[in-house]
Amino acid sequence: MTINYFNTLMVSSARLLPFISISLLLLADCFLFSGSYPAPCLGLIAMIYWTLYRPDLIQIYLIISLGIMVDVIQGYSVWVHTFTFLLINFLSTSQFTFFYRKPFYFIWVGVAMIVLIYYSIISSYRGLLLHSNLDLFSLMASFLLTVFCIPIVFRAMLYCHRQIHERV
Repeated sequence: MTINYFNTLMVSSARLLPFISISLLLLADCFLFSGSYPAPCLGLIAMIYWTLYRPDLIQIYLIISLGIMVDVIQGYSVWVHTFTFLLINFLSTSQFTFFYRKPFYFIWVGVAMIVLIYYSIISSYRGLLLHSNLDLFSLMASFLLTVFCIPIVFRAMLYCHRQIHERV
C-alpha cells in the first residue's frame, strides 16, 4: 500500500513539474528582472519548451492561469499576457511537426521568432494602451538577452524532461 501510494505521488509530482518550472521562471521574471532595464523572459522560453516537447502536460487552463498570474503581478489588464501566452501555445503546438527531429539551431531560430512575436505584442500594448514611450534599445536588448538564454533554459528543461520521462 505504501509503495503504491509513493509511486502515485511521484507520478503526480512529475506531471506538475512543467507547470511548477514555468511558474517559478515567470515569477523570477516578474520580481527579479522587473524594471526599466533589459532583462530576458525565461518563463516564456520554458513555456515554449514544454508546449513543444510535452504538450500533454501543459493544458489550456494552466496557460490561462499563468497569464492571469503575470498580469496581476505586473499590473496589466487581466487578459494581455493570457492572450499572448495562448497565442504562443497555439504557435508552438502548430509548428511541432516542423520542429520535430530538427537540429537545435532550427529550433533556436523558430523560438526566436515566437519570442519576437511576444515582445511585439507586449510592446504594442505598452505603447498604445499605457501611453508610454517605446524604448527601442531596451526592447531589442531584452529580445537579444532572451534569444541568448534559449540554450540555457532548454538545457535545464531537458534535464527536467528526462527526470519526468523516467517517472511517467
